[in-house]
Amino acid sequence: MAEIVSLDPLTLTDLDTARAYLKSDTTRYDDIVKAAINRATAQIEMYCKRYLLARLYDSASVTAGDRPTMKLNGSGCSDIMPLEYPVGTITSIVERYPDGLTTRTLNITGLTVRPGHIIHLPLDTFARGYNNIEVKGTFGYSVATHARERRALEAACLRWVQVMYQDQDAAIGRGTTFGVGGDTVQLISGAMPADVIQAIAPFQRYI
Repeated sequence: MAEIVSLDPLTLTDLDTARAYLKSDTTRYDDIVKAAINRATAQIEMYCKRYLLARLYDSASVTAGDRPTMKLNGSGCSDIMPLEYPVGTITSIVERYPDGLTTRTLNITGLTVRPGHIIHLPLDTFARGYNNIEVKGTFGYSVATHARERRALEAACLRWVQVMYQDQDAAIGRGTTFGVGGDTVQLISGAMPADVIQAIAPFQRYI
């Protein structure tokens, strides 16, 4: 019996939306569509070098797409750049001392987010160090405040799902070339369609 494919906890689109986009009125190919959604989301996030949808970063709650507490390098000043963005709600920031055991809770009163997604603490500083700053909070595009960005990302994901679905239906591969019975078969070049890359380019992290 074939294993039923499940959607990952946080994907850039859902099964019903993808099914409607593909104009598929049957559940017969749902496993294929779900696998394509999972793959498209993962590849888009890998291309962008970051997670995109809003996630909770808290080691006490690593479920349903949540992530462990975010660890950052201390900057030695009042500003720090998170690994993921946009910044949502910060619940706590802790500095871990070199002994690995002692910690200090930073004062986040008046915390602001400056242009470039920089977290600024007006009443405290981030001690310089490697992975010595631990941040708990939410990061990524949320439904409530980033509807436009989420629509753009969903459109890119749906387009990539459509291409993968059509490739599968037509038994077309992607990559370089391979030999079959003495003949050379040319596959479609590029792992991701150019229009999808163009759509997600503004979301790519360059640093």
